[in-house]
Amino acid sequence: MRRVLAPLRLEGALTRCIAALDYWILFTVRLSQRPGPWIALHRLLSVPLLLRIDQHRLELEQGGGRIRVRCRTRSSQLGGLLPGAAAAETGSAAAADPDPDLEIVQVHPWTAPWWRRRGWLMVPAFVRYQGSLDSVPPARPSKLLRRNLARAVRSGFRPRPGDNADWERARAITESWARARFGSDVWFPPEHAWTRMRRHGRVIMIGDGARDVATVIVVSAGGGEAWLGPLGIAGGDHALLRAGALTAAYAAAVEMARRCGASTFDSGRCSARADDGIAAYKRRWGFRPNADPLSPLYALRARTPAGERFLATLPLWTLGPGAALRRVGPD
Repeated sequence: MRRVLAPLRLEGALTRCIAALDYWILFTVRLSQRPGPWIALHRLLSVPLLLRIDQHRLELEQGGGRIRVRCRTRSSQLGGLLPGAAAAETGSAAAADPDPDLEIVQVHPWTAPWWRRRGWLMVPAFVRYQGSLDSVPPARPSKLLRRNLARAVRSGFRPRPGDNADWERARAITESWARARFGSDVWFPPEHAWTRMRRHGRVIMIGDGARDVATVIVVSAGGGEAWLGPLGIAGGDHALLRAGALTAAYAAAVEMARRCGASTFDSGRCSARADDGIAAYKRRWGFRPNADPLSPLYALRARTPAGERFLATLPLWTLGPGAALRRVGPD
């Protein structure tokens, strides 16, 4: 038992170390006036991680049938890309599947042209939603956004600048919200991230006159840009979400970015699904998708007619030459 547990503990510690380093580089890229060397370092460090990748097979329902997906990725959690997919097999059993309908391979960004020339779709795990503060929110907001903003006002939600005493409370709120959203798959920023956010960011508390109901952190980056840090709703309370607490947090974050002198605001990552619900919310505010140079990258191809039909139903942002995003699939 000890011989089994020791490698598992070592693997878990290595995974946590890699995640912490990955976030440290991500944060540095967002703050740097010259992000190019840090992006290159990130890609260089990812090379050994992609040399040995486990295989697994996913299955999902489609049109009364079953789609089999063979994956060679570092993580079997592809829910953002393939909602409803369930793990079927891993290891040699997955590799032995001779006729998967769809194949997904995690690839290095430096090899993307090679895969693209061979007919594979290049799909990032994430895209970033950014916008000029001149057009966020839009001059003529959608009816839904106007309704959300009015609801937040009716609920009495008001922002206030946080002070040093509010940072721990803000962290507790964002972590409770993350648990409510992601359950057992939750992941928290490492300790060093919070230290750097205190140094470069501003915390905003959203209150209803009696208590703090939400929080958001805005980080000032280089080049006239600000970006949305962690945000959350107290206690993971979805009733506060419906009352407009998240809308109030977004509005306060945009206003704070303006006060910081930023011209561009980065509202964070979403999946590469063009029909992602969170992405739709960001688009209402005027944010638009852009390639994220630090995102993992997947190569996709259909191997059967059923796989081709399924792939044609996926509204995806794909990565083309020059890191240009291109939408494929239905509108």
